[in-house]
Amino acid sequence: TKDYNVLLSNCDCPFFTANAFTPNSNAINDSFYPTYSNVERYRMQIFDRWGIVVFDEEGTQPKWDGKDQTKNAEDQKSDHYTYLIQYETVDAKVHQVRGTVTLIR
Repeated sequence: TKDYNVLLSNCDCPFFTANAFTPNSNAINDSFYPTYSNVERYRMQIFDRWGIVVFDEEGTQPKWDGKDQTKNAEDQKSDHYTYLIQYETVDAKVHQVRGTVTLIR
């Protein structure tokens, strides 16, 4: 067998997100969050269909559990939500990703 060392440089640091999640406490797909590489931290905002922020958090691994942070952690209904993720890469560049996610109850 041979050992290989792989060095990644000039990475465009792709962000991958699921398009749906099921926050039903079964420990499978219970929260919405991105997977990524070479990212220092990010801010994730989730908006309902009327553009009202239901989740807004910044850090190294914010995860949305399908609850509205502004209404006593009230469960959000099954629906489509818009996300906005702003992230900073290890080389201090700032990027932004937008998309939609479906919450299924």
